[in-house]
Amino acid sequence: MPIEIESLREELKNRVEIVEKDFLHGSVLKLSRKLDKLIIQKMKSVKN
Repeated sequence: MPIEIESLREELKNRVEIVEKDFLHGSVLKLSRKLDKLIIQKMKSVKN
């Protein structure tokens, strides 16, 4: 019985780590998109 609990804990920990990585990755992507938009806006305003 304790062995099952231990493996379940390990599984849960792995899943949480994956979710955290996905979340961080998503946040980074959103930030880089915002930066891209800002850069494009700056370029346009410089051209005008």
